[in-house]
Order: sequence, then structure tokens, then C-alpha cells
Amino acid sequence: MTPKEQKAYNLIGIAKKAGKVIGGTDMVADRIREKRNAVKAVLISSDASENTLKKIINTATFYKVPAVKTNIDKATLAKITGSMGERSVIGITDEGLAKAIMSYVTDETE
Repeated sequence: MTPKEQKAYNLIGIAKKAGKVIGGTDMVADRIREKRNAVKAVLISSDASENTLKKIINTATFYKVPAVKTNIDKATLAKITGSMGERSVIGITDEGLAKAIMSYVTDETE
């Protein structure tokens, strides 16, 4: 793991502890639609399904929310956020944390 990846993981963990992370495809998509400006950034796992990727990218693009497919797999994303099972998508609701996390994961995108 590179120092940049570790920093991104740490920031996601901090966001989770601060209650600034929404987990799950449907919850993130609903929050983007229902509460404009509530989700500041969306992170998509590297092994998310094509359907999930399309749904989140389309919703995020329409509502002008930055979304990025990361090199983080579902299991690691769940572990970082303390979730049971797997997480394909998380939304960050704090603007400062979202910008910081995006600065570390955007260079990791495919």
C-alpha cells in the first residue's frame, strides 16, 4: 500500500467516525436525489457491477456531484468504513473531507 492510498483510507475512516459517510448504492443515490448538496463526493469500488457503476455515475453527473471509481475493492471499502459485508459505493457528506479524499483517490482511478 502506498502512502497516498494509506492517507485516503485514513481520511475515509475519519469521515466515517465523524458520521459523514453514507454507505450503499441505493442510499447514496437516494441522498443525492433527495437532499441536494448533501453528498459532496461519491467513491465507487473497483469491483462494482456495471449496473451499480451506471446508476451512480448517471445520478451523480445529473446532480453535479463528483464521483470516482477507485482502486479500492468492495471488501476493503467495507473494512475502512466499518461495515459488515461489502460496500460498492460510499458517499461523503462533508465538503472538506470530500475534497481531501478526492485529492488522494483521483490519481488512482481507471
